[in-house]
Amino acid sequence: MANALLFLHVSGLSVWLGSAVLLMILFAYLKKESLQESKLLLFCTRLVNRVTSVAALVVLASGVGLIELLGYRGMEKPFWLSFMEQAGGTVILLFILVFTWKSRRAVKQLAEAAGRSKVAGWYAAALSVFALAVTGVLFVVSAKLI
Repeated sequence: MANALLFLHVSGLSVWLGSAVLLMILFAYLKKESLQESKLLLFCTRLVNRVTSVAALVVLASGVGLIELLGYRGMEKPFWLSFMEQAGGTVILLFILVFTWKSRRAVKQLAEAAGRSKVAGWYAAALSVFALAVTGVLFVVSAKLI
């Protein structure tokens, strides 16, 4: 069971981080280009938005499951595990809250915009911050695991 949860955790993390980087690139492109001929790009953005949120939830749920299953709940944990639990959990929850709240409105505004949109720039910047935060947590954890 622990192996399956670890697989889900690492797979979800890679899909989440990869999707966030892909969305960041898409929105950086949308910021510069006219949106009139970008229907396929908007469809891809909506699809990747859904995948990103689901992957973040998988990472959160599998992380909680691993901590419970391995018996670390309420115990003194090594720094890297405590950091992964607290900082990683906070980043995931903030990501889910912010992007669930903002993504529908942003995509809707992009679809209605005739030209370039400021929303795309904000969205790309926010995704870069979250991608950096996820990478920071991953760096701290992987530095201990090596």
